[in-house]
Amino acid sequence: MAGHLPVKNTMFRLALLTEAKNELKEITEDFKRVTLSKFPNYRAMKLPMEYQMNEEHGLVDDTILCVERDEDILEFHLDVNGKINEIYLVM
Repeated sequence: MAGHLPVKNTMFRLALLTEAKNELKEITEDFKRVTLSKFPNYRAMKLPMEYQMNEEHGLVDDTILCVERDEDILEFHLDVNGKINEIYLVM
């Protein structure tokens, strides 16, 4: 399993998340990558529920989105309302 480092939210990460949510809202399949139109160097995909990290951050994940660029990977763990539970840098 890859290492996960919790990172703080920034305006840029929030913009990436917002764009990823918009691009992925019609996609139901896990692991299907889409390029973010506002950030063409970034790709996003939904991850299956096996990627939940409820015990690590103490909240319940409903959706897990991955945003990547080259070797940089961020995982956004969201609750049922789309609020951020935690953001992880995947190493």
